[in-house]
Amino acid sequence: MKSTVVDLDAPLPWFDKRLDRLLLKEPSGALYLDLGEPRFFVRAADGSVYAVEREDVVAKYLDRLVTLPGGAPIDDGVSSLMRLLPLTDVMRLKQALLDFFTDASSATSREKPDSSSSAPASSPPTSPMA
Repeated sequence: MKSTVVDLDAPLPWFDKRLDRLLLKEPSGALYLDLGEPRFFVRAADGSVYAVEREDVVAKYLDRLVTLPGGAPIDDGVSSLMRLLPLTDVMRLKQALLDFFTDASSATSREKPDSSSSAPASSPPTSPMA
């Protein structure tokens, strides 16, 4: 699994440590199935598409995926830490999380269907006309 390091604008004391960065692990497939999409996309009347973030789902992902730089869990939980971080750092963590979903979505949309078959597997069988 991939992970990304998020540097903090405002390092802060955390028990016996001084945090200047956090590690955000890539969501697993199981976690995705448990929590779902962190955002959904809406088409506006003018045809443009925009994302609507599900803040409750984003918070659950961050709570499960943010660790100390070495991968150790955060004592007292991530939500306690988030209350101490400035807005820019929390937004940086959220964006790093959403980037995992954007990258996964881009990777799956680039995949080509198997070209060994002339018809997609979901197509109904055709019968010759009599």
